[in-house]
Amino acid sequence: MDLPEREASLPLTQGLILFAAGFGIFATVIALLAQLGLPDSVAAIIFALFILAMAAVAAFAGRTMSLSEFHLAAGRIPPFHNGLALAASFLSATGFLGLASLFLAEGSGGYAVIAGWALGFLALALFTAPGFRRARVVTIADFLALRYGDSTVRTLAAVITILVTFTLLSAALWIGGYVIAALLDTGIEAGIAIMALAVLVGPLLGGLRAITLTGMACAVVLLIAFLAPLVILSLDAYGTPLPFLAYGRALRDLAMIGGDSGSLTIVPGSLLPVGEPGGFAMAAIVLSLAAGIASMPHLVTRCAAARGTGAARQSVGWALVFLLLVFASAPAYGIFARLTFLSDPSLSGMEADALVMALPAIAELPAAMSALAAAGALAAILAAGAALLFVIGQTLGHDLYAGLLRRHPSASRQMIAIRLFLVATASIAAWSAMRLGDAILSPGAAAFALAGSALFPPLFLGIWWKRANAAGALAGMAAGFLIAVLYIYATTVLGMGEWHLFGGSGLPPMAAGLFGLPAGLAATILVSLATAEPSEETRAIVAAIRSSAPNPLLDDRGI
Repeated sequence: MDLPEREASLPLTQGLILFAAGFGIFATVIALLAQLGLPDSVAAIIFALFILAMAAVAAFAGRTMSLSEFHLAAGRIPPFHNGLALAASFLSATGFLGLASLFLAEGSGGYAVIAGWALGFLALALFTAPGFRRARVVTIADFLALRYGDSTVRTLAAVITILVTFTLLSAALWIGGYVIAALLDTGIEAGIAIMALAVLVGPLLGGLRAITLTGMACAVVLLIAFLAPLVILSLDAYGTPLPFLAYGRALRDLAMIGGDSGSLTIVPGSLLPVGEPGGFAMAAIVLSLAAGIASMPHLVTRCAAARGTGAARQSVGWALVFLLLVFASAPAYGIFARLTFLSDPSLSGMEADALVMALPAIAELPAAMSALAAAGALAAILAAGAALLFVIGQTLGHDLYAGLLRRHPSASRQMIAIRLFLVATASIAAWSAMRLGDAILSPGAAAFALAGSALFPPLFLGIWWKRANAAGALAGMAAGFLIAVLYIYATTVLGMGEWHLFGGSGLPPMAAGLFGLPAGLAATILVSLATAEPSEETRAIVAAIRSSAPNPLLDDRGI
């Protein structure tokens, strides 16, 4: 990093350090007050209000009327900070709670999920993020329209982007509403409404600039909230503050007291409905998650805020570093929880997600730890929800409104349109979450399989294969999406049993990419070969995307 970049990143770094220190002191003070008699319900309300106020302050600090700042944060976010926001946007409650729940329920799928997520971020760093950043585009649909030179490609990619991210957004709002209802002692519908407002304020005021600040703050909160109970449990039981080092000793203790023998029955959680897949099913989950992460719209577009292609790779690398803290600690969280719950037979038969949230209280940790854990989950949902909502509004406003319906509107008109779309989308997603309830969680968990099946083939081949053309991209998106949707719909709605291939366990809906991804790749390749070659201009664009040298085809493009 050169001197100007260091000077530009200094205020962000200083602000991040001050916030981390301030939140640590705040959490410590609340914990001490709880020990002195502050009611648990009051501590929960204080933490919830802190997270909601944090979202409002970050949104106000990131407000902007510049279209470049709104769409891309002007492409000036340093890799460390961008990676922190990227990690927070990804984790949500699925990674924060769902992963620990898998290990608590002794689901072998937890290892498949970790492998798929890690491989997906590597694929994002190597195959899609640099080319996307080099193209100087705003959305995945915008990139595909530039690469393939076809408005129909833009339209189909925009529709798929909206469908995929909307399911995740609705699921995030339902989970967030559930957490807020528990913290504030309200009804779940009121919690969903509050969550929708909290998620909306950042994208509405500042776009990517505001949700970057929100994501950074949320990452600090969720890391502290996730690791603090683990560190305390690890110190108390094994004398080390590093829970992943105590994991092996905890496994030994669990085996010695018969924790694997069924003395405690835990219902698998619904945040990550993976179960206990066999070898082939685990490979299918890894493949689906990896392709999905490498093409998930709210993760790929985050890389557009980086300062260049190298910075985009570094951002993903930093995100993976932060995520590895969670990945390495989640198994220990599950094992510590199981050891704790074995002492209370009345907990047998409860759902893993609820038990993970209740671990600090059941383990008799300081009273404020339960509220802190819930606040961490709320922060994770807030960061992910804001990123998902922004991508939907951005796609509607930039690709459908500005790109198709009203060509080249003024910057002010486009920003008004995007903000109206954001309000409408948040309202519809909140209504959907209220109406569907926890039934939205299963489609939400399969969203990565849909993204990998429909968007990864044209995105990956568009960067790395010059022969791919618009007809192939359309065929690949349609084939991948329809086949993945067919499997997900048949197994979740029609009641068809999960397929057992090669004598292994059933393939859960989130492994639908096993069918959709090969179909999408094959359709893109075969149709491209059977139709006309791309034009010379398109080939020149591909060469420019794959090169780091300045090129007027890309460098002169505006938003």
